[in-house]
Amino acid sequence: MSCPFQGDDVTDTGLRPGQVGYNDYLKISDLLKFQIPLSEKVEHNLVHDEYLFIIIHQ
Repeated sequence: MSCPFQGDDVTDTGLRPGQVGYNDYLKISDLLKFQIPLSEKVEHNLVHDEYLFIIIHQ
């Protein structure tokens, strides 16, 4: 059995056609788009704890 981490193709998910991956199922890319802290947008001074608040409440 070969090591699954030896491949050069970083885009290979190891999924068979028709299978749904973790990122697709949870729509990670969509969730990351919604992480827009108001502290940075309004006050131009990012409060890092705001990311934690957003993630917990998503």
